[in-house]
Order: sequence, then structure tokens, then C-alpha cells
Amino acid sequence: ETTEKFSGLRIKNRLVASAVLEDKFADLRFARIPDVKLDMRGRWATAGVLVEKTMKQGSTGSSYSIWKLSDMSPTDYVFTVFLFGQAHLDWHREDPGPVWAVV
Repeated sequence: ETTEKFSGLRIKNRLVASAVLEDKFADLRFARIPDVKLDMRGRWATAGVLVEKTMKQGSTGSSYSIWKLSDMSPTDYVFTVFLFGQAHLDWHREDPGPVWAVV
């Protein structure tokens, strides 16, 4: 079990090496979930544990997913992500539990 440098989350069975994350986030501003603001400018990223997901159908009949990512802190801040189109098709079967980064 290691503590992820950017998010502060404790991670078991890490699938992406910390050096790879450092490279991917090098030109981004990383914000922990409680620090994400609606008016953030520039390139930024955040990360959290997928704790809840739902699938919905839009007015045009196409499906989409709503994910809730948590920082797993005692205050349990949550970041909501909407997946449409190819992102929904690729990831709608993902189970809660893994850590996800959003760029």
C-alpha cells in the first residue's frame, strides 16, 4: 500500500507507476477534490475513488454515465463526472473502487 503523491489517497495494487503519473501531470495543475472550483482556468487534473455510478438516457435516446469520485476524507468531498459518447461506451462497465484521474 502506498500513498499517491498528488491526491493523498492510499493505493493498493497500483496499476500506474508514480513516475508515469508525474510525467502525465508535469504540465498540469493538480487540484485535490475539495480544491476544484467551477472557474478553474488552464490545464488541471484531479483524482478520486469511484464510489458511485449511475447510467441515464438523454432526451435523444443516447445513454450516458454519471460517476461520483470521492477523496475518501472524513468530510468525503465528491467530484461528479459525466461520461458521454465514446467515454461512456468505453467505461460504463467499470465497478466502483478504483482511483481515477480526470484531466
